[in-house]
This record gives sequence, structure tokens and C-alpha cells, in this order.
Amino acid sequence: MQLRRILYYSRNRLDPAVGPIDAQVRDILSVSVANNNKAKITGALIYDSNWFAQVLEGDVEAVAAVFAKIKADPRHGDVVVAESGPVKERRFPYWWMALASWDDVRAIKQGLAVGETFDPGSIPPEHLVALMESVIHMQVRRPIRGKLGAMERA
Repeated sequence: MQLRRILYYSRNRLDPAVGPIDAQVRDILSVSVANNNKAKITGALIYDSNWFAQVLEGDVEAVAAVFAKIKADPRHGDVVVAESGPVKERRFPYWWMALASWDDVRAIKQGLAVGETFDPGSIPPEHLVALMESVIHMQVRRPIRGKLGAMERA
């Protein structure tokens, strides 16, 4: 298996009239975890009301198939690939899909160089992946407001 990682960000096009954004994202997460488990894809997602930033890791073909669905999904707009390529190992090997809101990031940002607003296009790709990794690991050690249950281990 050739391992590939893709980091992308997109405009959050979830409709607040449908319900709270957090609830909609958690619904998406439930489906994503099940699908990623079958496809052996791991990764992480950070979101706010304006943006999604996500890392997908796995077999080249599996990652390409999932990313094609994401690009066609109307809940994502202006999809930008920040980084894509082969990797030797996974950065998120234990998560079918880890999840953190920007509020979670801000709540634990001590030691992380992040601003008050989320603008993934202004963060260098390697820093964005490292930020995701740091936040996920901090949440594992210290759950925030009971949100640890939103993350699913691989």
C-alpha cells in the first residue's frame, strides 16, 4: 500500500437554519468514521462556522475517492489543497477521524501559536497539520466539556 496524506481547507457551507453547526458536524463525523474505518483512512478535522481544515491519510486510491466526494459535497465551498503527497507514516494513526472545533483549539491554545479567528489559508500546511495533531493529543489528555466522545479511535 502506498500511503498518501492530503491536507485541504474549504468554506463551511453548512446551513445554520438546519440546526447548530456543531450538531451538523457531529452528524457528518458519525458517517465519516464508519466510512473511514472501512477504507482504512485516518485523519483529523478542525472547523468553525466559516471553515473546515482536514487531513486525510491512507491508501492513495482510498484517499482520492474520499476527497472526490468532499469536493462534490455542497457543504464544502472553495476547496483548496494545501498539501498532498506520499508519506512514510501516518500522523493520525489512531483516529478514523479526530475532531476539534476552533473553540476547542482556542480553549487549549496555551502553548500553541494561534490567533482568535480561524483562517487556514494563512497557516503554513505543516503548521496546520501540527496544530491539529497538538489539539487532538491535548484533548485526549484533557477532555474539553465532555467533547472527547466526538473523536473516534482507529
